[in-house]
Amino acid sequence: MKNIKLLGLFMLVSIMAFAQRPSKEDIASMKIAYITEKLSLKPAEAEKFWPVYNEMNEQMDIIRKEQRELHHKLKSEELTDKDAKSLMGQSFELKERELQLKKTYHDKFMNILSPVRVAQLHHAEQEFKRHLIKEIRDKARSEKGMEREKLQHERAKKMK
Repeated sequence: MKNIKLLGLFMLVSIMAFAQRPSKEDIASMKIAYITEKLSLKPAEAEKFWPVYNEMNEQMDIIRKEQRELHHKLKSEELTDKDAKSLMGQSFELKERELQLKKTYHDKFMNILSPVRVAQLHHAEQEFKRHLIKEIRDKARSEKGMEREKLQHERAKKMK
């Protein structure tokens, strides 16, 4: 019953959030509901799991921000061979940091959840990303279709 309520909450938040561009907080709320439901977290487990998961996400956000900054530098038209070589080295270092962080938190999760549920966590994260990307793409296509219809309607009016 609890799972059905969580799934319903996730769907409601999902529909409301995608009525407009979802905020970072909306996405985080949807992700929490989704992962909680997929892992069937009990309150005692959730109490241990979410602080560790949030800590990992904060660290991942730092790495992702550095990766974005590096990506912008790599797109520069004034990039020299020396700069490119240095930036690519930094990019590999960031990927190594990301992998090490994932391994560290994998071990922490193994102290909280069973190995099967840790594997389910990784799967649920990927599923959530796919679902989120699909929702955003579908919304963009829908908006594009509505714009086309509006233009066609205006053209038809002008022709009359």
